[in-house]
Amino acid sequence: DILRGIDLRVEPCEIVTIIGPNGAGKSTLVKAAFGLAKVTSGRVLLDGVDVTGEKPNQLVRRGIGYVPQRQNVFPTLSVLDNLAIGGITASSRIHERTERMFEVFPRLRERAKQAAGTLSGGERQMVAFARALMPSPSVLLLDEPSAGLAPKIVGEVFDLIQRVRDEADVSVLLVEQNARRALDISDRGYVLDQGVTAHEGTGAALLTDPKVGELYLGTAGA
Repeated sequence: DILRGIDLRVEPCEIVTIIGPNGAGKSTLVKAAFGLAKVTSGRVLLDGVDVTGEKPNQLVRRGIGYVPQRQNVFPTLSVLDNLAIGGITASSRIHERTERMFEVFPRLRERAKQAAGTLSGGERQMVAFARALMPSPSVLLLDEPSAGLAPKIVGEVFDLIQRVRDEADVSVLLVEQNARRALDISDRGYVLDQGVTAHEGTGAALLTDPKVGELYLGTAGA
């Protein structure tokens, strides 16, 4: 068992970030919440309803979206087809939802017929976010969205996360190695260490906590 003592919440329209060292269980946590990792004890609640152990397709219908760290687009399919696949559970509203995604991510309208695999790293993340937002989720789970991206594009991705929260009216639970940038845009954050919640607080408070800075942000005086 990787997770041994986790207690966290995400309120409506919050950005909540989970940080911690490699192997702390960050990605496992979001996979467990999305039905991709078996939960042996504890509960996952969505608006007070116990959804522990439900399959991903069921959770999508309930209002949870998920963007994995890797392989988060269908590279040989067009942007438009990627969005259509994301909207399969809301088939009667695919056109409406696609138009909404083009409003949130105007660049995708320009790339609508282009294969997703030929896009830049930042544009692929736009497609991944938009695909997950097609069914109108209330919560979006993001697993290391800046991983492997060039520094310039990393800034774009964090801007995207804020835009998604503000324009798509969705809560965001973010797992991220780029702790400082993630906490900077977060309402609240949690530090995971060895499978338990070691610290929690507002994003600003964690950024200025000397202990968190020394152990997890790489600067003793942070």
